[in-house]
Amino acid sequence: MTTNKNVFRIATFGMALVLACSLTACASPEGPVSSPTMKPGSASASQTSTPTPTPTRLASAIVVGMTSMTVLDAGGAVLQEFSFGTSGADVAYKLDRIFAMTPTESDSPGGLEAWPSHNYNWNGFELRDEQRDETKQHPYWDYVLSISTASVNGVEIRTAAGTRVGDPAANVVFDPTSPWPPYTADGLTCGVEALHSEDGNVSNAVTLYLCIDDATATVSKFTVPIYLQL
Repeated sequence: MTTNKNVFRIATFGMALVLACSLTACASPEGPVSSPTMKPGSASASQTSTPTPTPTRLASAIVVGMTSMTVLDAGGAVLQEFSFGTSGADVAYKLDRIFAMTPTESDSPGGLEAWPSHNYNWNGFELRDEQRDETKQHPYWDYVLSISTASVNGVEIRTAAGTRVGDPAANVVFDPTSPWPPYTADGLTCGVEALHSEDGNVSNAVTLYLCIDDATATVSKFTVPIYLQL
C-alpha cells in the first residue's frame, strides 16, 4: 500500500513539473536577458576608466627680449618663442590665438626712418610687419614691436628686464653703455633699456627703446628692435 502511494506521489509531481515548464521558464526567452541593475557608486569589472585629459596650458605672459619674444605659462614654463627674424605675418597669426582676439589692421607708408609696414594692433600691442626692399633686408629682424599696454586680454607684457607699461619711472634703468643717451621731447623722456649687436659692433646694434611720460612719471611705451645708426 505504501509503495503504491509513493508511486502516485512521484507521478503527480512529474506531471506538475511538466505543466510548470510548459507555462514558464523552461522555454528559451526570445528577447535579451537583462543584466543586473548596478547600484549607484558600484564598479563594474568590465568598465574601463577614461584617462583625464591634460589641461591646455594658457599663455600668462610675453617677455620681449632683444632677438625674440617668449610666451610663458602661469608657472613660468616656455610655451612658444618667436624670433624677430620670423615672418611677421606668421607671428601675427599665432598672436591671434594667444590673445584670443582679432587685431586692428592698418598700413603705414613709411618715411626717412621707417620702412612701409602692415600693422597688427591688439589693444596696444602692435606688430609692424615691415615691407622692405628685398635688396636691403635687415639680417636681424622681419618685424618691430611697439608696446603701449601692460597686458592684452589677461596676458602680461614685459621686457626682459621686467619693465611694464605703467611702471614708475624710478624703476627704469637706461643702459649706461649705450652711445645714445636719453633725451626729452614732447613730454616724453626716451632712452635705451637694452641693446644687442650680432657682430659685437655697437654701430650695428639694435635697441629696446623705452619712453617715460613725464607728466605721470610712468612708462608709456617701448619699441624693439630699433636700429639707431651712429
